[in-house]
Amino acid sequence: MFLDIPTKELSNQLANTVTMVFGSMIGVQVGPSELIEGKPRSIPGDVMAIITVSAPDSTAIVTLQCDAPLAKAIYTGMFGEAPAAGSEDDVYDAVAEMANVIVGNFKSTLNKTNQGLVRMSVSTLIIAGRQIPTPLPAQARWFAVKFVIENCHLYGSMFITMN
Repeated sequence: MFLDIPTKELSNQLANTVTMVFGSMIGVQVGPSELIEGKPRSIPGDVMAIITVSAPDSTAIVTLQCDAPLAKAIYTGMFGEAPAAGSEDDVYDAVAEMANVIVGNFKSTLNKTNQGLVRMSVSTLIIAGRQIPTPLPAQARWFAVKFVIENCHLYGSMFITMN
């Protein structure tokens, strides 16, 4: 299923979903600034949420990565106040929740044409200040959409493999 959808279409759906969720959830207007395709590469970011989306024939690993200042802005937008000192876990939870909402909306869009067969996990991993190695099978496809929000970076990416 995911492998049948052109990268441009998937990236546009992801970009539209990110833009809609950021606008409605925390009142921040964003737009994609760059589509990155090809071999997986390290993406800069201080905070990452990873969610798996599965269809009967393929799986997509969706990541949301952002700079620490943007993670704090997400927290502030969600809760109406700046995070307290020493509350990094709460900031990570806010990014994970934002990722859950984004991927949940993205999944709903995919389910409209796939009879509800697309499933997703909850955020399975939050990492601060590290990169994740990305060994993938030869048939895997990867892309990322880079956003610039108030001088901060947000990346949404997908790794797609056959089941």
